[in-house]
Amino acid sequence: MLAFLRLFSRSSFSVLMAWLLAACSPLPDFDGPKTLAIPPGYPRIEPLEQVLAVGADPKLEETDAAALQARAADLQSRAAALPAEAVDPETRERLENATGGGGG
Repeated sequence: MLAFLRLFSRSSFSVLMAWLLAACSPLPDFDGPKTLAIPPGYPRIEPLEQVLAVGADPKLEETDAAALQARAADLQSRAAALPAEAVDPETRERLENATGGGGG
């Protein structure tokens, strides 16, 4: 037995013993549920034909057009209020120096 232990290092022997112990353990119980339970709140997956058949052709009402124009005007005014440069010159110079310049 001592000669057998000399052939293996301690780590190899430990791995071998762990493998032997695992081989002797009983198999886990696989008789659980065969389907996955979907938690409530998740949408159901429907065939595309059914989804398209339910919806009617969208119609734009006059109030919808006015709301869209007001939203577009609001977005344009917000865009105009944004600064022209996203990074100020000092930060840009510091970044270019840190990355090796050449901000092409």
